[in-house]
Amino acid sequence: MFNIQHSNALAGKLLGLTTVEGNLADIFLEKFKHVFDIYSDSGVFITEIAETADAAASYLSTQFKKAADTPGNPGNLVFVLRDVSEEQGRNKMKKDFLSLISGRLRAPMAVLTGYSRIIATHPPQNQLKELTSALILNSAVIENLVSRILFFTEIDNTSADSSPNEIDIRQMAERLELIYRKPFELKTDNLSGKVLKWQKIVIEELVENAFKFSNKGKLSLKVTISDDWIVVEDNGPGIALPEQERVFEPFYQLKHIGNNTAAGAGLGLSIIKRLAESNNRVISIETPQSGGLRMIIGSRGAKWK
Repeated sequence: MFNIQHSNALAGKLLGLTTVEGNLADIFLEKFKHVFDIYSDSGVFITEIAETADAAASYLSTQFKKAADTPGNPGNLVFVLRDVSEEQGRNKMKKDFLSLISGRLRAPMAVLTGYSRIIATHPPQNQLKELTSALILNSAVIENLVSRILFFTEIDNTSADSSPNEIDIRQMAERLELIYRKPFELKTDNLSGKVLKWQKIVIEELVENAFKFSNKGKLSLKVTISDDWIVVEDNGPGIALPEQERVFEPFYQLKHIGNNTAAGAGLGLSIIKRLAESNNRVISIETPQSGGLRMIIGSRGAKWK
């Protein structure tokens, strides 16, 4: 049973075999640890091809059904193999993303639910103001997180917008000074002008991050904008080398920030990276000798001076 009668070259390639011969059930058991159901006349299953030093993990879809009986050959099965690695990768990313969202929403939702029940069943008059403030704060956290997630999912549409946008760096910094109550000094060659929409978003995200995570009495900020470069430098705490790759992952929080929800949704640098890559730019992180952080978005292959 399951002896191979006919196959094509693509089947061999998908199975990683030079020649496809012998018993298909034995091949799947040896290569994928998958056991065939001898009583099924049709079905579909997906097997994982493990990651190796030379190749990432991949996924193989196998669909089979009973062929029409012919004299002398009753009960033949036809197998169709298909590489579904890209599809499985998208599904995994979607699942991971939804899992991350669920985790980030769980804490503020627990506060909303718990405090609301307390107020509804046994309203403590002496704590009512405190409980109401907590409800308002956590509602704002959820609203901000949902807003950022929706924006994150619409980035590709933003990248396609080539209309010029007005930008005023000092005005932007003055607004953030009021929000974060952080005095600043600003150095820039271009205080105002026009940039593409994606560039404006990148600059706004980087400048706000500088204010948000500043640990000095006064924020020192330098912004460079040109056709090839967007560079934002600050005198903040910087990013430790082991974290410099992970900070671009959705919802990743720096270790020195901890789980403080006021720090943000953890999507800012993911947004910046996706916008940069969608416009054939790369993003890199440097730590100047004087300390702080330098975020560089530039053309591929170019080197920042």
